[in-house]
Amino acid sequence: MGKVVKLGARPEDLIETTDAGGAHIFEGRVDFTESLGEVTILYFEKVNGADPVIAKLPGIHSDLRGRNVRLSAAPEKVQVFHEGRSLYYR
Repeated sequence: MGKVVKLGARPEDLIETTDAGGAHIFEGRVDFTESLGEVTILYFEKVNGADPVIAKLPGIHSDLRGRNVRLSAAPEKVQVFHEGRSLYYR
């Protein structure tokens, strides 16, 4: 359709992509982590003034701080926006 869009996904819908050549929607360096027992929240370094990215992964991930991490999400969990409005239709 030729429209410029932005993609969004909720922090709990993001999953770590461990395949080096695998598809991903975000890649960044983890600034710090917060382990909450059943989940670990990842806070990524901001790049070029972009909005901060936060991911919520199931389980404990104590080894991700300072590492580059690739994230993906199931297609049905990705939201598409154009000019601030959701293009989500069902």
